[in-house]
Amino acid sequence: MKKFRIPSLFITLLLLVFTASCAQFFEADEDVQARKALTDLMGIQETFYAENQRYARNFTELEKYNLKYHTGLVYMEIQSADHEQYRAISLPAESTTARVFAYDTEQGGFYEMEDLEVSQYVLGALNHIRLEQRNKSISDFAFFVLLVFILVLGIRFHTRHKESENRPLFVAFYLSLIPLGWSFSVLNYLESKIVFSPTLAGITGGGLVLAVLGILISGWWSKSRPVMNTPSSLWSLLGMTVFISLFSGGVMIYAFMEYYFKA
Repeated sequence: MKKFRIPSLFITLLLLVFTASCAQFFEADEDVQARKALTDLMGIQETFYAENQRYARNFTELEKYNLKYHTGLVYMEIQSADHEQYRAISLPAESTTARVFAYDTEQGGFYEMEDLEVSQYVLGALNHIRLEQRNKSISDFAFFVLLVFILVLGIRFHTRHKESENRPLFVAFYLSLIPLGWSFSVLNYLESKIVFSPTLAGITGGGLVLAVLGILISGWWSKSRPVMNTPSSLWSLLGMTVFISLFSGGVMIYAFMEYYFKA
């Protein structure tokens, strides 16, 4: 079992990379603004309550608190309010992601609506949005299958050539799969409407570092290995590792050049 510790660790990391895309790392600008608008309203409502012992029933009562948001991009509404509770919603005026945010005192505060509630607020475009999301999910699954295939291939090589002198090559290989997984997500989700947030920049930068590290470790290993006495399968793995790292690094650089430095 000991020999599978490294592969098991990287399988876990790869799963985290692919579940990351489900965690709203890739957020559209209008979604970010809608959530911020509702968060601002929540803070103002607490101030209003402290001063009046009730919650504001409409935005007219909140004029002096300077609540500002882009009404062309964000639709926000205080649906109900009294002395003890209130409910408000916020969503993009023309949603392309079918995300709706709400604050409801009775439901524990701020939350993002699930499909059943969303259908009440995102009407005509909902089917089209769900189709696009389904297509992205299919692409995610296809990428994941490819990634698992590459990983299984690497594990097979690992079990055949587990000598200590080959360890750097396998470390480089497993490291290279992490930015590869993230590069798939970048290609599938990153587009002009997505906010290149500090979190997104940090993960992409980390992916670039790992890609470069994979190339450096691979190069260091290859220099220390005699060509004639090294199995061809290891040279194949080396080539695949370098190719994966170059591809992933290229995607990361493209992401920075196209969405970060041009922002």
